[in-house]
Amino acid sequence: MEEAFDKACKDRIIPGAILLATDKTGTFDHASVHGARSLQPNNDTDLLTKTTPLAIASCTKLLTTICCLQLVEQGKLALSTDVTTLLPGLAALPILVGFTSDDKPITRPRTVPITLQHLLTHSSGLGYDGSNALLMKWCAINGKPTAARSDADKTRLSTVVGRFSSPLLFTPGTSWTYGSSLDWAGKLVEVLSGLDLDAYMRQHIFARLAVAPYHAGFWLDKDAGGGMALTMRDAQSGKVRYTSMQDPFPGVQEAMGGQGLKTTMPAYFKVLKSLLKDDGVLLRHDTLEMMWKPCLSEESKKALNGLRKKEPEVFGSFVGRFPEEVELDWGLGGMLSMNDDEIVKRGGSVGRKEGTMMWSGLPNLFWFINREVGIAGLFGTQVLPPGDAQTEDMIVLFEKEMYARHRAATSSDSSSASPAQAKL
Repeated sequence: MEEAFDKACKDRIIPGAILLATDKTGTFDHASVHGARSLQPNNDTDLLTKTTPLAIASCTKLLTTICCLQLVEQGKLALSTDVTTLLPGLAALPILVGFTSDDKPITRPRTVPITLQHLLTHSSGLGYDGSNALLMKWCAINGKPTAARSDADKTRLSTVVGRFSSPLLFTPGTSWTYGSSLDWAGKLVEVLSGLDLDAYMRQHIFARLAVAPYHAGFWLDKDAGGGMALTMRDAQSGKVRYTSMQDPFPGVQEAMGGQGLKTTMPAYFKVLKSLLKDDGVLLRHDTLEMMWKPCLSEESKKALNGLRKKEPEVFGSFVGRFPEEVELDWGLGGMLSMNDDEIVKRGGSVGRKEGTMMWSGLPNLFWFINREVGIAGLFGTQVLPPGDAQTEDMIVLFEKEMYARHRAATSSDSSSASPAQAKL
């Protein structure tokens, strides 16, 4: 695997990667670093290191979920809490039904609560106006810039309320769409804790895990600290190249719970290890059990799984590979595999097993935890666009190889397959 990653970096299939994995017993650990920190011309000899900070985008969502669940443990929230009573900006949003023949938006009032569980599972109705066609049309008609527009008025996108004030797409709990739910959840943490989200995470996540202040934060100066540079897949050559767009969320002036964190990979991996080992540092055992339970209504689960065929471009932008035979649900923190994939069903040792929670970040970062098998992994890079097929191949290689090496390290059978022999 290491040779394959070194070659992929040399051939500019990816710029570089930080790969971390462990098991809950401490028997198996993996850490490797490959490639360059930056592909900027005349600055492409600086090697990536394990402690190079990365923009982790939607990997932030897991941490915001943990913050919310800590507040649930404190009795300040419940999964059934109607969060609109605490977030007037969210309460004001109507539901977008469609458009008239002359392109006037048709909306209706929301008549059911938006609960914390809706926010944490993307079943609230909140979408992203930079990727949803209906919301992009609504923004164009109403003169609201979307985050996807390079010429947008960034001052109007600097806050959660300003950036994510588009209408809901459906009645909460009746469908599923990926969007700004966790950004609003971050505001909820601020309202109930009296701290801004950056300060809350520093005190209640990173300090508990002994993460240095300069290794994680919303306002970590990634560039000044030698962070990994973003790259873009060149359509003509097929290789990654340096891009001038080094800030994926320009103009942001608030900590946004769905996207804004910058961190080193070992710092983020400490969170995954804490959840895997159920060590009680971040959350209680009963809360972890709750996290791994499928949370979607039948309607929402049907909508999530239906994205493969109904909106393949949207589903294709999700980072990682999600085999068609695997039913998906959402737990409190990430996507859940509800059954084994075909490799496991055929007796293979390296497939993704039922109960795996996983999610990702815009520049093709990917994490996974399987508590039953007892393994967690983190793939860190900085490649755009999300869902890039060539990066996905490397993620799949990493995930399979970690399962193989874990099995080899923990098996008591001397005839167990070595990593090189495992069925890939």
